[in-house]
Amino acid sequence: MRSGFAPLPVPAWIGRIGVWGIALAFAARAIGERRYLGFFKRVRGTQFAQRDTRFYSPLCVLIAALACALALGAR
Repeated sequence: MRSGFAPLPVPAWIGRIGVWGIALAFAARAIGERRYLGFFKRVRGTQFAQRDTRFYSPLCVLIAALACALALGAR
């Protein structure tokens, strides 16, 4: 929205809420649903669980942090 590539006639606060929503969604994914996903999962023996701990959850934390930085810096 801010780049002007595809100008949309919407207020800037809508974009900020959207970025905060993305940050919240990825942070929730990193925390997990307590069984199969996230850092606090209980099922840990599968190949997916190992990859989730090593790659996917840290990537979600990074995306959430970047989205927070974007939302705080977007004025």
